[in-house]
Amino acid sequence: MRREVEGPVEGICTDVSTGGIGLRVWESLRIGETVRITVELPGRGAVDASAQVVRIAEGEVGLRFVKLSQRSLLAVVAHVSNQTN
Repeated sequence: MRREVEGPVEGICTDVSTGGIGLRVWESLRIGETVRITVELPGRGAVDASAQVVRIAEGEVGLRFVKLSQRSLLAVVAHVSNQTN
């Protein structure tokens, strides 16, 4: 994950859904902040999106996708579908 303006922020993906993503991060983010993220999904490649911070709890943030390309959306849907089967 990286911020558009303030430079890169490292994180570990803990959850992916069609609506957003959960990340464990070591940088401080703020509720309402919009960040640009890049996440590698196994077998799907990189997903690029803009996402808004909607939850912060114990070093984990919940991000809601606000802008996602069609290719990235299809990759997320395929990843989520594969995880539930």
